[in-house]
Amino acid sequence: MSWSNPRYAGKRSRGWRRYLHEGLGIRRSFLLGITLMTGLMVFVVSTALINSERLTGDVNDILGERLPSTMNSFRTARAVDNLAARALTLLNISSEAEKQRAFSSLDEAQAQVEPYLRSLYDREGDEPTQTILQLSTELNANLADLRNLVEQRLDILITRDQSRRALSEAWQAMQQHLTFRIRMLEADSDVIAHLGTQPDFPAQDLRQMAIDNARLVPISRLYTLLGMISGDQIRATTSSTLSQLEVFEQQIASDLAEANEAKSKLPDFIQEAIEPDFQRLIDISNSPDNLINLRRRELELLSNGYSLLLQNAEITSQIDEASENLASQEVRQINRAGENALSYSQSSRLILLTVTATGLLGMLLFFYLHVMRNLIQRTANLSYTMQEIASGNFDVSLPQEGRDELGRLASAVHQFHRVAQEASARNSQLENSKQRTEAALQVLTEKTRELESANTQLTELSVSDALTGLANRRRFDDVLESQWQRALQANDAIAVLMIDVDRFKEYNDLYGHQDGDSCLQLIASTLKSHINRSSDILARYGGEEFSIVLPSCKLADACRIAEQVRQAVEALNMKHDESATGTVTVSVGVASTTPGSEESADLLLRQADSALYRAKRAGRNTVYCRQDNEYVSAASSDTSGQ
Repeated sequence: MSWSNPRYAGKRSRGWRRYLHEGLGIRRSFLLGITLMTGLMVFVVSTALINSERLTGDVNDILGERLPSTMNSFRTARAVDNLAARALTLLNISSEAEKQRAFSSLDEAQAQVEPYLRSLYDREGDEPTQTILQLSTELNANLADLRNLVEQRLDILITRDQSRRALSEAWQAMQQHLTFRIRMLEADSDVIAHLGTQPDFPAQDLRQMAIDNARLVPISRLYTLLGMISGDQIRATTSSTLSQLEVFEQQIASDLAEANEAKSKLPDFIQEAIEPDFQRLIDISNSPDNLINLRRRELELLSNGYSLLLQNAEITSQIDEASENLASQEVRQINRAGENALSYSQSSRLILLTVTATGLLGMLLFFYLHVMRNLIQRTANLSYTMQEIASGNFDVSLPQEGRDELGRLASAVHQFHRVAQEASARNSQLENSKQRTEAALQVLTEKTRELESANTQLTELSVSDALTGLANRRRFDDVLESQWQRALQANDAIAVLMIDVDRFKEYNDLYGHQDGDSCLQLIASTLKSHINRSSDILARYGGEEFSIVLPSCKLADACRIAEQVRQAVEALNMKHDESATGTVTVSVGVASTTPGSEESADLLLRQADSALYRAKRAGRNTVYCRQDNEYVSAASSDTSGQ
């Protein structure tokens, strides 16, 4: 039998149709179709569910973690800025009530910061988060130091008020004693003057009364000095620099020494009467808690406080920067989640297209209308919108919100849009704050320069004589010692001239102190014109006495300069009726040596002073030099070989 026979071919075709109708039947064919459709639908639904689950996971990650973390970082930065701003008022606190208000405000600000910091503890692995937590700890430590500083400053202010009251009470007690004694002194002077006009009053008694009255004269000086001491201590409490306090401290120490000396010149019965109140005033002035020491500690505390405030400003700036970094990191995570969602959707689309290619138009329409036209398009729009917002374009059209996952993601995009706008505004505020900080730092730098200039002027004043403008005794001693050491190392000569104005006390008594000051200024100017080398130094040694240090100068040259100085002063022709020449003259003592290891600068100074003494004894207006262990007049000495 051949299968190519047409008769058998017809039989074969009818057999397949019979098998389909009779073997499967309509019911089996329907069930098979339903089974195939159901399998395809199950596959499609399963694929859609998986894609939706992944989208839901990404959305939940954004809504549940990324956006709250981003918002919390900005809130933390704002709370820290508020905390640092409230700390700025701490250095202005001057009472317990102000302290309580400021501390309460600071506690409130710290309480606002604490919840945000606690929310960051779960993210300590992130570098920006770790930076924020570490800087917040440093800020709290600085604030604790500022609180302690405020407590210490209030204690100082209380102690200062107590010390000021004690000083005022002691000075008032001394003032009553001394005022009574001064009035008695004035009354006794009037009595002596009146008795002096009586011709029959015994001269011996009048002389004794005058002597007794003269012993009370130092009490006026003591009154003045104690008033200056009290006044200087009170004025010192307004000093703004430590250098000003040093000047006040030196002046008060000098006045205390003079007050002790003036008290010692009073009669014993007066000393015994004023001793308790006097000693009380001295003890208060020398106390470790005197007004000057309290002001010094207050200035040191304020300086430390300003340093802490500057550190707080730097910390808040770093926290703002770390918060911005954290927000940028979260934005990148959000973008990555959007990209993942888009990737998952594209994968699902490929799978569905492959399956629906078998010919199921309904499934194709469903996929096209529901997935492609709805889910994919909305997801792409959401991703595009988030990318635009992340790049700073806030004018982008926002997607419509809804209850499904994409609708919730659209709500998240709306929230992210608001947060990003707040972040942009925050960046603008931070930039303005940075500019204000830089301006404040520039002002602080300028104030620092002014302070350094004032310190330089104070240093210059501390080594200069106020009347003549020459170096003072302190400066002279420093230069003499340094030049002595230089000459000792170089085996070089060094000379010293001691110059004294002849009969200057008589000049002051005759012409008055103002003319005496003018005389000293003119002599100082004349002496300065004979100092030609920068290494030489001319100083007012004290009163009417001047000194000159001449490095690298042998005796012959020093004597020649001394004679030129003497002649120059004499050539001024300043009238002096009490002088032997009728004009102002000077006497000069000269000493020169090449230093040895067994000698000292003080020895050279004493030799020059002894030469000056010989010049005074020789009749003044002359120059005496120390030559070969003797003192001879420069006019008669042979110093050519020296």
